Amino acid sequence: MFRLPRSSDLDAVAHARRLRRDLDSAELAPGLSALPNEPLPPHGTLGFRIQNYGYKTWSDLFTDRQLVALSTLSRLVHDSHGERVREFARLGHDESARFAAAVTTYLALMVSRLANYCSRQCWWLSIDGERIANTFGRQAVSMTWDYAETFPLNPLSANWDNARSAVLSVLEFLPRNNPATVQSASADRLPFPDGMFDAVLTDPPYYDAVPYSDLSDFFYVWQRRILHDVHPALFRTDLTPKRAEIVQNPVRGKDAESFERGMRDAFSEIRRVLRDDGLAVVVFAHKTTHAWETMLAGLLASGLVVTASWPIETEQRGRLRAQASASLASSVFIVCRKRSAHDDGFLDDVEPALKTRLHERLDYFWSQGIRGADFFMSAIGPAVEVFGRHKRVLKLSGEEVTIAELLDKVRGIVADYALQRIVHGEAAGNVDQASRFYVIWRWAFGTSEVEAGEAIHMAQSMGCELDELVADRGVLNKKGDKVNLRGPLDRKRVKGLGEPAATGALAPLIDVLHRAVNLWAAGERQDLADFLAAALPPGGVDRMQRLAQSVVDVLPPGDKERALYESFLVGARSLPGPTKKNEVVSRQLKLF
Repeated sequence: MFRLPRSSDLDAVAHARRLRRDLDSAELAPGLSALPNEPLPPHGTLGFRIQNYGYKTWSDLFTDRQLVALSTLSRLVHDSHGERVREFARLGHDESARFAAAVTTYLALMVSRLANYCSRQCWWLSIDGERIANTFGRQAVSMTWDYAETFPLNPLSANWDNARSAVLSVLEFLPRNNPATVQSASADRLPFPDGMFDAVLTDPPYYDAVPYSDLSDFFYVWQRRILHDVHPALFRTDLTPKRAEIVQNPVRGKDAESFERGMRDAFSEIRRVLRDDGLAVVVFAHKTTHAWETMLAGLLASGLVVTASWPIETEQRGRLRAQASASLASSVFIVCRKRSAHDDGFLDDVEPALKTRLHERLDYFWSQGIRGADFFMSAIGPAVEVFGRHKRVLKLSGEEVTIAELLDKVRGIVADYALQRIVHGEAAGNVDQASRFYVIWRWAFGTSEVEAGEAIHMAQSMGCELDELVADRGVLNKKGDKVNLRGPLDRKRVKGLGEPAATGALAPLIDVLHRAVNLWAAGERQDLADFLAAALPPGGVDRMQRLAQSVVDVLPPGDKERALYESFLVGARSLPGPTKKNEVVSRQLKLF
C-alpha cells in the first residue's frame, strides 16, 4: 500500500536536515570529519557517471536522513570499542584488545552492509515482489533518477537486522581452531620467501572491467570513521591507495600496457613463492579473446603452465550486467604448475593431441550443461594445457604459434563440436559457412551485442570473412565497436535475399531460411513455394528445415525469432506446388 507524505513525514525530513548541518562541522578525530566529505573520483573515472549531476563528495550519495543514521551507527560502534576492551579484560581474556578489535570490525562490516541499502543509488525493485535494490546492482555508481529510501530499523528488509544476519552467517563458517592470517601487500612484491606456499589462488582484475579501488571507497569512508584507531595502519589515508593498483584506468595514467606489465609481474611473484610441486589457481571470467591472450601470455612468460581448467558457475544470471550483454555465467578456474618443459614441439604433431584433449573435455563440459559463451571459454584451459607440454610450439616454417593463433584454433574446434550436437550429428557437414556462423552465434551469444574484435576472431575461426557477413545481405550488423546478429525480421526488406547469384551459385542456407519465414509470416504461400523451388537444390528443403530446427533449439521459449521458425516448420509441410520450373538449379546440376 502506498500513500502521499504526511506533515509528520515532512517534519522528519526537516529535522534530519538540521541534524545534518550540525554534523557538517563535527570531527571524530583531528582531520577526520563526522561525515564522509572526501571527494568522489575524478570526472571520467570508469564506472562513475554522477559527477555531471552535482555529486562532488561521497556524502552527496546519501540523503540527510541516511547520513544522520549511518554516522550515528558509526559513532556508536566506534565509541563502544573501549568498553568492549574493558569487558573482555574483566572476563579474563588474555588478548582482550584483539578480541575487541575483531568484534568492532564485524560491527563495522554490518554498517557497510547497511550503507549498501541506504544511499540515493538504491531504487525500488518491483520484479519478484517489491523491495529495495542495493547500491551495487552492478559494479558501478550510476545516476539514479528515482531512488527509494529505507528506515534502517524497519522490521521487514533492507535493515540493520539483515546486515547483522549476513555477517553472522559468514562467521559461522570460519574455522575455529586454525585461523587465517590476513596481510595487506602488493601482488607484484609479495612479502614471502621463495618456495613458501603449496598453493596460491588469485582472482585478477580484467583490464578496465571494474574500478575496484574507487568503488571500495564507498565502504572505506564509513569504515575509516569506525576503525581509524582500531586498525590505524589500514586507515592512514583519506581514501584507498590507488597508485600501485593493477588496472587499466586512463584517468589515473594507467593504460593497457601498464596493466599487462603488472599482470606479468604478479604472475612472476606467484611462481617465485610457490613450491616446486605447488599449484597456482587463476580465476578468470572475461568474455573477450584479447583479455585471455594477455592473461595466458603472462602466465607462460612467468614460467607457469596450465594443467587443468574448471568452469564453475559463479555469476547471478539476473544481475544487471548480464542483461542484454554477452556476460559469462561461469568463471573458469585455471590450474597451473611451474613450467618444466624444455623441448619444442611442431604444430602438425601437437594438433592431434589438441583435438583429442579438447573433445575429451568438451564431452564432459557438455554433459554438465555448460553452453554458449561459457562453453568457448571453458575450452581454453585444456588447449593451453596441451601447448604447455612444450617449451614452444612451432609451425613447419619455424615460426612460433602465438596464443592468438591457438585461441582461433580452439574456437574453430569448439564451433564444430557444438554444431555437431546442435544440428544432430552428420548433418553439420552439409551446412555452409555463413549458416554455421549464424547458428553458433545464436547459441553462444543469443541476441547480445559482442565486441567487434571478438566477432572477427569467430568469423576467421569458422572460415568466414567479416566484411561479407556485415555486407548489405549479411547476417551481421556493426555499429562502432559493437556487433550483433540480424535475424529474419531485421532482414525482411533486403532485396534478393536468398536468391541464387547470376552465376548460378546458391545463396547461404540461412539467407534462404530467413526469406522463407518472412514469406510464410506474410501469408505468401505460392510465392514461398516458387522461391524455394528456385533457391534450393533437390533435398534442400529438408536441410533448411533441419537448420530452422537447430536455431529453434538454441533460442529461448517466447523469443520472436523462434516463434517464426516454429510456425514455419509446422505449416510449410502443406505448401502448394511451384508454378515455375527451377531453371537456375537445373543449369547448375547440368554442370556436374
